[in-house]
Amino acid sequence: MHIAPEQYSTAYNSILAQSRSSNNPASPSTWLLVAPDPDALCAARILHELLKTDYVNNTVVPVRHWEDLRQMYDRLTQYEVRTLVLINLGATSDLSYLLEYLPSNVIVHVIDSHRPYELRNLYEDHPHTTAIFRDGRRNGASWDELKDHPYPAIVVWGDKEDEETREDMRDVFEALQFEPPYDPDDSSDDDSDEEDEEEEEEEEGEEDGDENVEGSKKRRRGSQEPPPVTKAQKRRFRARQIRYYNQGTFTGQSVANLAYLLAVDLRRADEDLVWLAVLGLTFQFMNALTDRGRYDDYISLFASEVDRVSVVPVANGHLNGNGAADPMASSGPNDRSIRPSDELRFCLFRHWNLYDSMFHSAYVAGKMRLWKEKGPQNLSGLLAKMGYSLQQSRETYAHMDADLKSRLFANVDTFAPEYGMTDLSYPSFIRKSGYRSDLSASDVVEGLAAILEAATGVRWDYVNIARGGGAGTVGAGSQEWMEGIKRWGERVGSAMGGDAANGVNGGAVNGQNRKPGEEQDKGNADEEQENSTRDWRTKNFWFAWDALGKDTSLLRDALPLSMALHRAVTAQGTYIMDKQAVRSLRTYRLVVVKEGPHLEVFRHPSTLLRLALWLVDTFRDAVREIAKNAAPAGGDGARTRRKDLPVVVASLDETTDRYTIVGVKGAEDDGDVRKNPFAQAFQRAAQAVNVDEVADQTFSSTTVTVKKDVFQKFLNELAIE
Repeated sequence: MHIAPEQYSTAYNSILAQSRSSNNPASPSTWLLVAPDPDALCAARILHELLKTDYVNNTVVPVRHWEDLRQMYDRLTQYEVRTLVLINLGATSDLSYLLEYLPSNVIVHVIDSHRPYELRNLYEDHPHTTAIFRDGRRNGASWDELKDHPYPAIVVWGDKEDEETREDMRDVFEALQFEPPYDPDDSSDDDSDEEDEEEEEEEEGEEDGDENVEGSKKRRRGSQEPPPVTKAQKRRFRARQIRYYNQGTFTGQSVANLAYLLAVDLRRADEDLVWLAVLGLTFQFMNALTDRGRYDDYISLFASEVDRVSVVPVANGHLNGNGAADPMASSGPNDRSIRPSDELRFCLFRHWNLYDSMFHSAYVAGKMRLWKEKGPQNLSGLLAKMGYSLQQSRETYAHMDADLKSRLFANVDTFAPEYGMTDLSYPSFIRKSGYRSDLSASDVVEGLAAILEAATGVRWDYVNIARGGGAGTVGAGSQEWMEGIKRWGERVGSAMGGDAANGVNGGAVNGQNRKPGEEQDKGNADEEQENSTRDWRTKNFWFAWDALGKDTSLLRDALPLSMALHRAVTAQGTYIMDKQAVRSLRTYRLVVVKEGPHLEVFRHPSTLLRLALWLVDTFRDAVREIAKNAAPAGGDGARTRRKDLPVVVASLDETTDRYTIVGVKGAEDDGDVRKNPFAQAFQRAAQAVNVDEVADQTFSSTTVTVKKDVFQKFLNELAIE
């Protein structure tokens, strides 16, 4: 069942009622299953805090992909589970099938930003949902009503976006749900004259405003079963259903935002919760999951919320460079207020040096073509025009002259457009941490993402990373960064009993505390590899969970790890472009990561996605440059612009003999977002190869793993329609 934001509090009260009706209060009856991304993490923190306030014993479990969800059977059947909350997962698959092992008195709440929805999750009736949301019975249906139902209740927490599309698809679902399975030969049968006349009349009704369809829609919703439909109507309904599922994947409202709407409805919104909601939105924007216009709309709403719930203390005696009171100054060591701020599309610039921050930004790299030989010279030229010497630009931002820092935004607005960078800044927020350096929303998201991807389980060659990506040598800025990495390794190593000195986060070599070169038992290698991967990713999740606490020390220690990921992506992307390791196929561009300085890092699907997004920015600007040069004199190249093809990036994990593959659909203009066609394309290719050889790696279904033996065949079958 689909519910609107106005019904969130009703759904939440049903969670409380389910928990309090448990026969064993000591047993965890409420479970939060959480996808491993910053948006889901923030939403889980919000819900966890709300449930904790209501004394509801809840268990949080990170879930990586669909197979993990299927394997929850052993854990969930050990307890008297009454409520499952799926956070940023579940909406796009038939949950009544995936979770059929759960009894019918369980309610599964789905808070997920992935689209399009599985229609059965939205519109299938269940005694529990009917009792709670239509009859107003907080405790749901009785056991007599539930005992004959074969699967748990599904409640999808929707947003206000795409309401019209959902209503149209309700019409389709209700018309087809009682029909027999589709017979491909059915469309070839001869229709009677009467059916042809009905088809023509319905088409005329659609042209006149869909009055007949609206009337039939109301009649169907007033009864349990829709009236019979003609063969012509069935064909059209099936065609609409196919178009719906084949439209490509996209992203709805941030799940942290949806959780915050619940907090507002319960009158429990505060600074901590609105900050988590801002982080969820920022994650979507930074990962090209929401476009600039949509982001600006939501950020303006959050500005009002921040004004409502955040109290900014007065900082007496703090003046800016002009002698006026500094609105961004901290009022004291306990100041944790949220302040509106402008952000730059530079990586962690408040915690890095300006040169490296700009060099490792995908946006700047694409615009200034930093992967080419003259790219670094262009960057140095821009900095010189802005009044920053090379030495000053390599100083850590915190140690730069106050005057240079105060003029940074104005200088960027003045000189960056000369290099095609017209939208380098965007509105956001920072959060104070007493007298420590400010953390912007993008800083926190960068830190969380780095922890989830690489806090443990990845072997790093930090010295080579420091030498690559524009620095050339291990200078003062890189030395400070390496000290930060060392602190992170010591923190993680002490928490896990690992050996940070080997350059391995937490000492995790294939998930085990083995020294390099130590032999592994070959008999259990595959099982051990799977268990170890799940183990280090679970540890990373809990590191990220702790990093969202009031003490920002863990998060700050992780920022050098984020810098390491950006260095690795830039170095690998530059290597790919320099070696021209890109194949332009008919419907997409293919990059197979076989060689390069940091191959092991790209085994993680999120890190591989970073590389894919870096390449999308680079290809888009390269295509523009080619089109501009090919345009006639005085033209803008619009007519000669070459098509921006989607990008497929694959990386081999030699420990499992499987390729991880991600697919990204770029947009022609910066800040735009397009629906991703790869979920359906991957599914078609998997069916042509062998479904058992292919597995989803994330809940977006645009990242898969493919066995090495069938990788080439999979690529041959892959096509974007």
